[in-house]
Amino acid sequence: MSAPSSLGREAPIVRHTEPLFLVAYMPFDFGTQARSGREAAAKEIFENYGSAPRKYRNGLGLAVPAADQIESLRRSVRYLIAIERVRDKSKQHNLTDVQRSQLKEQEATRTAEAESSLLKLYAEVWLCIDRLSTFRPDTRPRNTVD
Repeated sequence: MSAPSSLGREAPIVRHTEPLFLVAYMPFDFGTQARSGREAAAKEIFENYGSAPRKYRNGLGLAVPAADQIESLRRSVRYLIAIERVRDKSKQHNLTDVQRSQLKEQEATRTAEAESSLLKLYAEVWLCIDRLSTFRPDTRPRNTVD
């Protein structure tokens, strides 16, 4: 079930019928938008459930992906895909033992980069801090666990 949004595609509709606190993990394209576009999309999600007003808007948090981590993750995954393709055709490419060793080293490095990016990807959660007026994301720094 989806609703139109400023993300340029159908936005996920986050449940609102139970008095629970939910965290909606926003898609990567949300994190790469300009701040004003993200705020407009967040306001729409906080205030509405499809075309109706949201019932429990203070029970919702939006996990926002960090743009720098998105790009880092994409780059690492592209390298891992390339490494896998080269490794699968290592006999065709006549790789030497040294080259295979370098390939394993690169795979370990890129895997660690991808894992690090995933851990840092959703470091920001937006909350609706003013129920009765317009949405303002709470951007105060929080203590995080590394």
